[in-house]
Amino acid sequence: MHEINLRITGPTPLAPAVLEAMSQQMVSHRSDEFKDLYASVDRDVRALLGTRHPTIFLTCSGTGGLEAAVQNVLRPGDKVLSLHTGFYGELFAQITERWLQAPEQLIRLHSEPGQSTDPQALTQLLQRQDFDAVLITHNESSTGVLNPLEDLVRIIKAHSQALLLCDAVSSAGTTPIHMDRWGVDVLITVPQKGLMAPPGLAIVIANDRAQERARGARVGLYFDFQRALASGRMQQTPSTPSISCFRGLQASLQLLFAEGLDTVYERHVQARAICQGALAELGLGSFAMAPFQSPGVTAISLPESISAQTLQRALEQNYNLFATPAAGHWQDRVLRIAHMGWFSLADIDRAIACMKDHMRQTY
Repeated sequence: MHEINLRITGPTPLAPAVLEAMSQQMVSHRSDEFKDLYASVDRDVRALLGTRHPTIFLTCSGTGGLEAAVQNVLRPGDKVLSLHTGFYGELFAQITERWLQAPEQLIRLHSEPGQSTDPQALTQLLQRQDFDAVLITHNESSTGVLNPLEDLVRIIKAHSQALLLCDAVSSAGTTPIHMDRWGVDVLITVPQKGLMAPPGLAIVIANDRAQERARGARVGLYFDFQRALASGRMQQTPSTPSISCFRGLQASLQLLFAEGLDTVYERHVQARAICQGALAELGLGSFAMAPFQSPGVTAISLPESISAQTLQRALEQNYNLFATPAAGHWQDRVLRIAHMGWFSLADIDRAIACMKDHMRQTY
């Protein structure tokens, strides 16, 4: 049996140093040891994401982080624009619709399948309508599309005063992010994808404008930004955190900075090139169109004669290669090979070799 090659979009493989860090005995989350841990992780997260603003750590999934951002920053009655490029953009939109309690207050700008948001369509819409907030999914992992976040934010800033809420769940750690320089108001990510750490935390950063909007928000206790920020000033979380997740994230961030962020991002670009270059040999195509193909996941477009779910099972059973069909509408037409988390280019070469072997024998 082949060694497991975990090429799903999360949770992603963990480095030995991360596993070792997670295996340590528990400490009090009010101790000086945890405060030092908190400060270390907060510092490195901010450096990675290009921001001076404090990190809000929530013990929940990325979906919880999206919901927290919406509940703290948006108000019933706000008008919101969702830049819709796939399943996770729709998830962000649905969370927002429920909070606004008025579906007509949320407008979706749909992209063509496999394409990023159309800048001209965005500009025209912003010229016709005013919005209180815009939702952006940086890396739409369901379709393998990386939205040009800096360019889209520039357009929005030129035509609107809207707050920018960015889902960076599957982009952080795979591609450069400069939150403050680009003008993103709220950014949400998680450890278990590009940051190659265990699941169990949501990471949220809100700038001054978003923090001001969050003051007085009618939000539940657990997701209250003000409460989290107050505790964060003492290097603590309001409630008991996942200490093992903090330790794993500290170790993974140290590995990323030791490798060098430019080198990390180039490794992801090289992995994308390996996958994209192999598609023609496999007789397959890329669902995401150039130049918007994600550096963290390759979405393979399959012909009608090949079921993504059948192909997934065959690769698992015969090669221990774990890929995943697309989420949502394209789940039987698209298979995704992730290149994020702890991986080497040899891991990607091996995944492609398994795909080639199976295609040659089966199709």
